[in-house]
Amino acid sequence: MRKVSSLILLSLFICRIAGAQQTEIYHEPEFLYKKAMELIEKEKYSAAQEFLNQYLQVPNTSINNSINASYYKAVCAYELYHPDAAQLFSTFIDDNPESLKNSLAHFYLGRINYREKKYRNAIPHFEKTDIYYLNNDEIAEYYFKSGYCYFIKPDLEKASSRFNEIIHVESRYQSAAQYYYAHIAYVNDNYATALESFKMLSTSETFGPLVPYYITQIYYEQKKYDELIAYALPLLESAFI
Repeated sequence: MRKVSSLILLSLFICRIAGAQQTEIYHEPEFLYKKAMELIEKEKYSAAQEFLNQYLQVPNTSINNSINASYYKAVCAYELYHPDAAQLFSTFIDDNPESLKNSLAHFYLGRINYREKKYRNAIPHFEKTDIYYLNNDEIAEYYFKSGYCYFIKPDLEKASSRFNEIIHVESRYQSAAQYYYAHIAYVNDNYATALESFKMLSTSETFGPLVPYYITQIYYEQKKYDELIAYALPLLESAFI
């Protein structure tokens, strides 16, 4: 009997603690928001999304934090490759037309469409992105991905303009931007620019092997046969060593 009574008392005690914790969450819901932000900072997006979902279910929370929570919930979905990420960003934009984060939401929608190879769909979202709100890495990503979308469209003038913004900026997209910028110059018979740009890629592990084909063709088109021979001869000699 004592054992049963002890178990009953213990159960009541646990229920009281759980109830108190639940009450505390409703009295201090910003704990959930703060915890979610901490987890996002640590790139723990799945756990962060759970806290955000809880926070958004609590009534009478801070309007600004609720707006941010909706935005970051979409960010978590994007980082986790969830299929509803695009819808979450679209809903955020519709529900919060005056939010400063609308520009960032469009940037993410551009990213999502780019990731899904829906390049034409990505363009309007990149166009609505203000790079003022992006960090340096994101700016390089923005110029390359929007440039590539225009390249595929094709709108080579706009593509070249976007690539040109980052061909001299060190980033993970620099070499690719240099290649497409050079290729567009080559296609447009702008051989001097193409030659200069391709030479910048000579040491690129990814694009370096393509450079000799372009450079020899450029010298040929320019009828610079002496330069062609001087450039191509060492390549031929090294190929047979």
